Amino acid sequence: MTAVPKKKLTFEEFYALDQADPWKNEFCEGVMTPMIHPSRNHHSIMSYLICGIGMPIRDTPYCSYSSRMRVYFPATGLYTFPDMLIVPRPIECIGDNRDIAINPLVLVEVLTAESEPRDRRTMHEHYMKAASVREIVLIADDEPRIEQYTRTDGGEWRTTLYTSLSETLSLKTVRVDLPLADFFSDIEQPAEPIVLGRES
Repeated sequence: MTAVPKKKLTFEEFYALDQADPWKNEFCEGVMTPMIHPSRNHHSIMSYLICGIGMPIRDTPYCSYSSRMRVYFPATGLYTFPDMLIVPRPIECIGDNRDIAINPLVLVEVLTAESEPRDRRTMHEHYMKAASVREIVLIADDEPRIEQYTRTDGGEWRTTLYTSLSETLSLKTVRVDLPLADFFSDIEQPAEPIVLGRES
């Protein structure tokens, strides 16, 4: 991974370093931070999301992108890679940087044990302050648990919690329904610890 200088970076300096780095990095207030590597369950859930969201909205005014599309949040100065985002067509980008979106409607994060604290902090400090964002979805990678945050017309955030495989997540902004059973059909549960008994 590319070494990161100690000094505060300009966006141009960060972008040059990031383009040369095979891994993804966040950038905020002059600081470049490597993003956390995803788990196997994370990859499984993302595979479902790409098809489950991407296909139904193909012929709609919206389009979706997975985690290789960077998003810039002007209100807070964060550049990051959400696990998935949905934007209206045409996508709004920064100047000639066609890989940096600035108008996300829906943001999705798959939570791992390592990434959850940062993902939740990012949601509260950045995602919820973005005027364009209407829905935020947090998906656990180890159990049936999805948190959906929906912005009301008055600007307040309402939370819906899904924990049953019989439930369906409804993305109201783009009118897409996603059964929880499909999200978690290939989730690998942590192995039970092996307890070694003593010989008598």
